[in-house]
Amino acid sequence: MQVQHLRTGLVASAELLEAGRQSAAADALRALSAAFDPLTTSMVNATVAKIKRTWARRERAPGYPGRLKDVLSQLETTSRALGAVKFADDLKTLLDLFQGDPGLTTDAFVEDVKTALAPPPPKPPKQPKAPRAPKRKAPPPDPIVVAREYGERLDAARYKNDEFDALLADLRAKADKKGKAGLSLDQLKIIARVFLGYQGQYKKKGELTEAIRRRQLQDAIQASKERAIDKLGV
Repeated sequence: MQVQHLRTGLVASAELLEAGRQSAAADALRALSAAFDPLTTSMVNATVAKIKRTWARRERAPGYPGRLKDVLSQLETTSRALGAVKFADDLKTLLDLFQGDPGLTTDAFVEDVKTALAPPPPKPPKQPKAPRAPKRKAPPPDPIVVAREYGERLDAARYKNDEFDALLADLRAKADKKGKAGLSLDQLKIIARVFLGYQGQYKKKGELTEAIRRRQLQDAIQASKERAIDKLGV
């Protein structure tokens, strides 16, 4: 039997009890019937199973109103005797919810049933992800700054022959390259000015690198002579 038919039977039974001056029992049946949706087409056994699963999941303490159970039990017996077998079977299924402590009030029991049958609250809408900030490429290094720093590295290695030779070899390699990977003639002029200490009149990259090479050799030889003189104590 569908739940809506069970509810109709409970309401009709309450009216009969009311006519028999059993107002308290009638009120209890009406309260229980109100816990079920009058329009649902769900079957009673499926609905009772759903309530039991929900109660188990929420760890509800077992309890029921003893007086209401007695009324339902008597109603089941009477209905079965009168041939209303389906209604009696559904009452028996419904009575499966009446477990535990018989001291629970009817209102509390009915509220537990309503809560178990209530649809779950809607899931909160997913918050939209914040848009990712576009990746910004680092600006290309300033060619003037690059040239000046290169000249300063050469100057710092002026008297360190091995380090200077490695830097000069790298400088010549980059001077031969074109585009972003290489060094322009204007950049080489800046490098030479930082290292040499003056602005020469150079028109080719090779002239600039050779001037740097010659100056470093001169300075290295001069420094070597000075160290020798210092050792002699002259």
